[in-house]
Amino acid sequence: MRTGTCRAAILLVAVAALTAAGCGGATDADRLPVRPGDSKTMTRLYSRDGNRVGWISTDPGSRPAVILDLGGEPVAFIRGDQVFSFDGSYRAVWEKGWLRDKEGEAVAFIPGAIGGPITPILAVEITPTEPVPLIPPIPATSHIGITPIASLSWSDLSFEEMFSLDRNDS
Repeated sequence: MRTGTCRAAILLVAVAALTAAGCGGATDADRLPVRPGDSKTMTRLYSRDGNRVGWISTDPGSRPAVILDLGGEPVAFIRGDQVFSFDGSYRAVWEKGWLRDKEGEAVAFIPGAIGGPITPILAVEITPTEPVPLIPPIPATSHIGITPIASLSWSDLSFEEMFSLDRNDS
């Protein structure tokens, strides 16, 4: 019985350490209001190495969610589970808190994302940045087809590469 109690105590300490390290899901520190009193919030978006790469803006209104880079510039929007750049080209899939490339591999995530690869310990940030984006008009898009099967692997494609305007594939 004593061995089982020790194992349970070790497990509880490990869970507490992971939660304190930012592995226990999204917290209020991960979500910032765009303006005080605004219902629209910005949630931090992290890369495979645990560094913040951008934000996702969620609005309870009719607008789709918008993905912003670190400078607060809108780079993409989410319609259903599909991610499009503002030129209307299909870039990725948004699923259960994961930004996935066209092959279904993880590129970035928000805290609390489920069903993907093991998330890293998140980088410690001293002061959060509060972007105030100007979101361009959202263009019409066509249905892309079958969503790729979600993978438990990280993509070779970085967040910056996915939304680079120099890419030739659409």
